[in-house]
Amino acid sequence: MAQETVQAVTTSAAQEGVISYTPADFAAARPNTALDMINRLPGFTFDGGENVRGFAGAAGNVLIDGQRPTIKTDTLSDMLSRITIDQVERIDLIRGGAPGIDMQGRTVIANVIRKRVDTFQQVLSLQAFAFAQTGDTIPGWNYQATRRAGEHQFDFQLARGIAYDDSVGFAERTTLDVATGDVLRERVENEAEGPVYSARANYKGPMFGGTLSINGLLSTDEFKDESFIYSPTTSERFVGRSANDRGEIGVNYLRPLGDKFEIEALVLSKLGVGSGDSLGDTGAANLQSRAEAEAGESIGRGVLRYTHSPALSFEGGGEVAFNYRDQQVSLTVNGAPVPLPASDVRVEELRGEVYAQGTWRPNPQWSIEAGARVERSTLTQTGQTALERSFNYPKPRFLATWSPTKHDQVRVRIEREVGQLDLRDFSSSVDLNADRVDAGNSNLEPDKRWIYEAAFEKRFWEKGAVVATFRHEDIEDVLDQFPFLVLVDDNGDGI
Repeated sequence: MAQETVQAVTTSAAQEGVISYTPADFAAARPNTALDMINRLPGFTFDGGENVRGFAGAAGNVLIDGQRPTIKTDTLSDMLSRITIDQVERIDLIRGGAPGIDMQGRTVIANVIRKRVDTFQQVLSLQAFAFAQTGDTIPGWNYQATRRAGEHQFDFQLARGIAYDDSVGFAERTTLDVATGDVLRERVENEAEGPVYSARANYKGPMFGGTLSINGLLSTDEFKDESFIYSPTTSERFVGRSANDRGEIGVNYLRPLGDKFEIEALVLSKLGVGSGDSLGDTGAANLQSRAEAEAGESIGRGVLRYTHSPALSFEGGGEVAFNYRDQQVSLTVNGAPVPLPASDVRVEELRGEVYAQGTWRPNPQWSIEAGARVERSTLTQTGQTALERSFNYPKPRFLATWSPTKHDQVRVRIEREVGQLDLRDFSSSVDLNADRVDAGNSNLEPDKRWIYEAAFEKRFWEKGAVVATFRHEDIEDVLDQFPFLVLVDDNGDGI
């Protein structure tokens, strides 16, 4: 009888779009963390989310204990890699939606469920990267402590991370002189590395009849990029150094109101300051550039959910976000300053969004979600350019899932998405190594796109899956870069 009961629950859950995997299902692959398990889920592709402003649009496709982490600077992949395999009870693969789960506008998400047992665990890991050609070794370490007492969960981490770029290493650069047909071949040697120090602390537990989550992070990093380019007749050297300090804190509170209502409130704030210096010696010229920047973000978000029945639910809410970036860039050639467009710019964005959506599950085979978001943002620029612009965008969404059997599923999504402008694109930047100056553009507009997506999923042999996805996008206001020339007359004036 017990075996029949387990089989009935498993079949029902599968037909509702939820398939559960335990650590035993991945034993052959010997996973060490929750991220290892996520990367091996049949028919699932991990998405860590977008690096965008605001909270709603930055969601990845993995939840932890049914909730999205209340922090943005800490990546979702890093969080999952810190959850060891013995902390995981199971991972639910949710296809098309499930009662009580916020799908974040996605058709498939994974939910990592941690064990609810009292534990105290400490992990110390050491790592090092060794470069064969240079002999350099970069050390790193990580200390993590996790404590669970009843419903209270504490996490703490200190780490020295490793940042490096081996995309160039040792190579050859070939340059063709179009006018003469001469070919110049130069040797390129590049090293780029630096340490990243960070401290993280997280807490989740019951508070005032609800659940409180607090996440905090402090980090500092340094990075050095050094390149030598030479031949028997040429010699160039470029050195770039950067340093950044960041801090972030996020607080989330989730509380039920009776049997049918639930409220969620979130506040988040982060701040970052950084600087970068670049030196270049081409033999013919000495180049120097410097950039200084400060950026911050503050978010407030509120959500009200109403569950009419297991088959019908609604939710609505709003979000307000304030972002800014203040940047100064300079360039000198042989000691003489070179004027740059948009070299001293402060950009501020105030954005608000309201939304409403409903989810209907008429039977275990069907799930339908429909809703709309309305976004309004105001961009203000000061400094060398004084400009203010406002944008209003409606963003409707429709999702439908049909599961004729526990092995087959068809998913359809129609949605209008609006991109975000990178605040760094409003000011100039200098790349001495590439001999390039990127001019800022104060008249950028975000890209808009209609997305039409259909996916068919076939599961087989209990642990296998094939997913075919067809996607079409209609894009407006595509953002791209283009080169341009500035012509000058005999007096040096632009024409």
